[in-house]
Amino acid sequence: MKEPHYYLNVMCVDPPQQGNGIGSSLLQHVLSMCNEKGVPAYLEAGTDKNLRFYQGHGFKVIEEILLPANGPKTWPMIYEP
Repeated sequence: MKEPHYYLNVMCVDPPQQGNGIGSSLLQHVLSMCNEKGVPAYLEAGTDKNLRFYQGHGFKVIEEILLPANGPKTWPMIYEP
């Protein structure tokens, strides 16, 4: 992306704490700033579970990328306020 945006590089929640709303709370903080400033957010999801999580928060898939040598899929995603 060439336009101004937030790039969400890494967000992790300790596996035993997943499912308790911690990741959603962290993400909502950033998305609130995006909405307030009218600036999109960009990230790459690397698992089906993360893909569904981010889609549930309003991110849309830009494309699906299959990494070489039977590597995993990755999905660049955008959130637009």
